[in-house]
Amino acid sequence: MSNNERVRDLYLKALEKSLSKVDVNSVTYLSMKYARFLAFKCNDVPRACDIMERAANIIKNSKVLYFSQLNLLKHLEGIGYLPSTPKAAGSRVISTYEKAIFSSDLQP
Repeated sequence: MSNNERVRDLYLKALEKSLSKVDVNSVTYLSMKYARFLAFKCNDVPRACDIMERAANIIKNSKVLYFSQLNLLKHLEGIGYLPSTPKAAGSRVISTYEKAIFSSDLQP
């Protein structure tokens, strides 16, 4: 098992444990770190986006999580890892904004 595979396993186990406890701070921190690791170290952009999406579906009241998800999407789009057409990444960024505004438990 390579180092990257071992790190993936450790992140996933820690994130799963935090998600099962619905621990807002841990899920926010771990999903951010795990997604960035997947995207930039493992070149697994789809999985990185899925990790952030899954965390946001469970933790609906963390501004830091939503901002981190948006930051990751915009960064991936900016460096060309995600298409920057309005139908592709643009819609993903916009849908994340809409979710944060209309479907989350965030307080204004």
